Amino acid sequence: MKLSAQEIADIIQVTRRTVERRANKEGWPYEEIPSPGQTGTKRLYLIERLPNTDIRASILYKDNPTQTPSLSSSTPAPAPGEAILPARRPAPPPAPAEIPARYRELGLARADLVETFLAERTYAKRTPNLQVTIHLQQWLNDYNAGRIMRRIRATVGPVPTLQTLYAWAQRYTRDGWPAICGYRRPHNKGRLSISDEEKKLLLVILLHPNRPTLVDAARRVAETMRRLGRPAPSLRTYMRWCQRFRDRNHGVWVMAREGEKAFNDKCNYYITRDLNSLEVGEVIVADGHTLNLNIINPYTGKPKRMTMVMFYDLRSRMPLGWEIMPTESIQCIHSAVYNAVLTLGKLPGTVILDNGKAFKARIFTGDLQTADLEQAGISGLYARLGIIAHFAWPYNARSKPVERFFGTMNEWERRMPAYTGRDTSDKTWLMKRNEHRLRALYPTETVLTVEEANRLVADWFMEYARRPHAGLDGQTPAEVFKAGRGPGVEPARLAEEMLLEKEVTVSNCQFTLFGIQYLLPELLHVRGRVTARFTLTNLGYAFVFSPEGHYLGMAKPDEAERPMAKGTADYETVKQKIRLQRKQAQITRQAIRGQLEEGLAFLEILHLPPRSDEDLYQLDTPGQAELAERFEARAQRLPELAAFLERLPDTAPEEPEEPTAADDNVTEFTPARPAYFTSAYVRYDWLMDARKRGYRLTPEEEEWVAWFRQEYDDYKDICING
Repeated sequence: MKLSAQEIADIIQVTRRTVERRANKEGWPYEEIPSPGQTGTKRLYLIERLPNTDIRASILYKDNPTQTPSLSSSTPAPAPGEAILPARRPAPPPAPAEIPARYRELGLARADLVETFLAERTYAKRTPNLQVTIHLQQWLNDYNAGRIMRRIRATVGPVPTLQTLYAWAQRYTRDGWPAICGYRRPHNKGRLSISDEEKKLLLVILLHPNRPTLVDAARRVAETMRRLGRPAPSLRTYMRWCQRFRDRNHGVWVMAREGEKAFNDKCNYYITRDLNSLEVGEVIVADGHTLNLNIINPYTGKPKRMTMVMFYDLRSRMPLGWEIMPTESIQCIHSAVYNAVLTLGKLPGTVILDNGKAFKARIFTGDLQTADLEQAGISGLYARLGIIAHFAWPYNARSKPVERFFGTMNEWERRMPAYTGRDTSDKTWLMKRNEHRLRALYPTETVLTVEEANRLVADWFMEYARRPHAGLDGQTPAEVFKAGRGPGVEPARLAEEMLLEKEVTVSNCQFTLFGIQYLLPELLHVRGRVTARFTLTNLGYAFVFSPEGHYLGMAKPDEAERPMAKGTADYETVKQKIRLQRKQAQITRQAIRGQLEEGLAFLEILHLPPRSDEDLYQLDTPGQAELAERFEARAQRLPELAAFLERLPDTAPEEPEEPTAADDNVTEFTPARPAYFTSAYVRYDWLMDARKRGYRLTPEEEEWVAWFRQEYDDYKDICING
């Protein structure tokens, strides 16, 4: 059988140019014959010898549809692995009743376009001196430009070439508008030419934790089929099947390739909670977060990404308390709980804790082996405070809504100068290599201290608390929190259980903590080491406990004063400190008097015991007799010393009064005058104290006292006997 390119195009329903391109590419055998009535030759292709089996079978079936075409002896044998497909009749167009509405509209619009195209072609053929192709091309350009048939063009769209219109016209003339509506029956939809063995191989490769790509899996399966000598579809066919499996088996795909946590986050059902049904402080959540910025480590002095432990109120979405520490530790959680309870103003009802080992320590749960507080043998921290504790499921961010808040908090982290980025891909270019030239244009990076970071994060928390929250019906977290805040909790009650602690050495009522000098007047008579309990969130105070656990008081930072403070704003602070010095000296003197009063009755015990003849050792120490006489003389003065102690004041001295006539009856008392006085204030105190004891001031001393009171008008604020 010999056919021309146009005849083959009509059979397989393509254009003549398509047949000629395929014939040149595949090397179809042909014969040339003279063209009838024209100059030149015409090619006739030998159908039985065509290398393309699909086209050969279609043509032979068209010629004899009652039987399957057989290959003649002249037909070349197929290549190894090449399948000989049976001839197939072109599928008939779908019935109008089964065509969807959108394809029906498209088919009818194309039919109107084809009718107009055929009418224009008829007009061009009947008009003398009018070339059909030029006229139709001009008409198509006007259509594509939107100058004619605008409504049809809005549905059909632009038509690229006249050959497309010719193909539509051929199918429309033969089968009507359903043939050009573009709808294909779904009887083969979803069916790909992939065997079950190929599908299993694809799944073995794809459902792997290494998460290979779709194209890699397709290449490996295609290579396997080639080695086995089996025909294989294209890589695109493999990839379409992989994409279809991924979309229809999403849960299996995610769990096998990304793990169970990703399955819970992306696929699994989650329970929605109504947080607005709670009361403020009824449920709070705790979790740790490694900050994305460098902070000076207070223990080492070096920059480090510190850890923040924060307690978050579920009802008001308000951060209650936090602590910044080098690592998530028991002490860090202690301090965060303390700050949260103080902010909340009451003890929370329930605490949802992280599953970290620091939260599961014995001091919190009461039991080292289990996190069940009901079975704890030793009362934990929350049990002692009457708080119910629950532990969140591990690797489940939904059970701790505070995780979402840490994502919002990244806004504050990006404002800080020492920001490091959320991960390696997010770090700033200032931290990357080979940026020294551009880095020189920026100021030197500032690394915050813990105290500075706490102050800045507290400011941002207040900014966040004043923002309207979508989950609170437009209210701000601060408004909801204030409405449910408690009356307050005594800080000293919580200090012993919750704060960080460190042993410090006391010297002169003071001790040093993180380079800050703290003052506590109650440490006047304490020597050695005591325990300071503090929070890094606020180093403005520290609670001090004795080694036996007794509460001594709250120490505050003692700042240095400028010299010559008189006449400046710091003078009032200096006067208060001077009064404190003198008050402590007075308290110490009174303590000494009390000890003397209690010890007078026991002075005789200090006498040397009498010697007896039964002593085994006969000591004849030089000066023994003189020492005995001295103790005897002291014993004779006991009545005089007792009378002196009775005249000592029992309380702090009052305001000195002017001498009256009754002073003449005071028993004369002459105290031991110091060799010199360190200041006028010290001399005034000594004179006033001596007069209280019975000493009569001399006229010179009276004159000096009057001058002192006139010259030093602040003596009442500084002098103890003012």
